[in-house]
Amino acid sequence: MEQNRLSVGKLFLNLIIRPGSAFQSLAVRTAVWLMIIMAVIAIVLSSTAGVISLNKEFSPEAIMEQPETKRMIEEGTIEKEMIDETLSTPVFSFGIIAFAIIGALFSFAAGWMVKSSILLGAISLAGGKIGWKESVAVVGASWVPFFFHHLFQGTAVLRGWQIASFTGAGAVLTSHLNVFVLWNLALLTIGFAAIAGIPRIKAFACAAGYQAVVILINLGLVKLGGAITGGMY
Repeated sequence: MEQNRLSVGKLFLNLIIRPGSAFQSLAVRTAVWLMIIMAVIAIVLSSTAGVISLNKEFSPEAIMEQPETKRMIEEGTIEKEMIDETLSTPVFSFGIIAFAIIGALFSFAAGWMVKSSILLGAISLAGGKIGWKESVAVVGASWVPFFFHHLFQGTAVLRGWQIASFTGAGAVLTSHLNVFVLWNLALLTIGFAAIAGIPRIKAFACAAGYQAVVILINLGLVKLGGAITGGMY
């Protein structure tokens, strides 16, 4: 796995155009660095875009147009200058962006470790010979599709593109069963087959099984949330 180690840039390119070759010469350290770089870029972009979008939605001008705000200003409950100062101060924007980025990075790291551990167990049960570090490397290198997904979403938010949105089960399916997820499954299949020495059909079954469980859990949470909400009325 450590032979003919590729640079981070070369590994990234090969994962796109020659994934089989990329995994054959995959080095744990290079894959981990690639994952970290992709995650930082993607999360910083998407978190910043999200906060900027919220700041536009809750800008002083937008807040002033709300009937409740106008009523409070007329009654003297709140002053217009207070709204301007609170929502326009850089500390407000930068503080929220930093908090969003840090939270997303911690969540991302935890998810990376959990997914790597679960897939390690599945691949081992399927007869694969692989260690935890190698599983972390394969999962990290296979994150390339989600890197592009984050870039697309961040760019769409910043440019104000109108993208179809769904709720409930529709949101779960579109989030966990799209072209980026399918691309990720393909990379996981190629990667685990190459590193663990098992047939690709077994590697795909492990990766697809993990994704199916994720979808079922999220659908269950949606249904549970609906039941709880419905019981409140």
